[in-house]
Amino acid sequence: MVIGVMTLEFHLPSCHSLKSKRYVVKSLKDRLFNKFNVSVAEIEYQDAWQRARIAVVTVSGNKRFANAVLSKAMDVARLEKEAVLTHVETYFV
Repeated sequence: MVIGVMTLEFHLPSCHSLKSKRYVVKSLKDRLFNKFNVSVAEIEYQDAWQRARIAVVTVSGNKRFANAVLSKAMDVARLEKEAVLTHVETYFV
C-alpha cells in the first residue's frame, strides 16, 4: 500500500476577504475530490486572505498509480483561474 501526499500552495490575488477566499478554495477542493476521488483539506493559512495551502492525499496499491493521480490533480490546480499555484511538494509513504 502506498499513500501519496501532495501539498499545494496558492496565492489568491483577487480575494479581498476570507469569504471570497473560502469560495475559491472550496470550489477547488470539491473539484479535486469529485474528479480524482482524493482526500483534500486546507491545512494552512486559514486566516490569510490571499494565501492557501491544501493537501491532496491518495491511497493506492502502487506508487506509479498514486503519482499519476497526484500529477493530474496538480494539473487541474494549475489551471485554477482565481489562484496562482506557487509551490508543490509531493511525497509517498
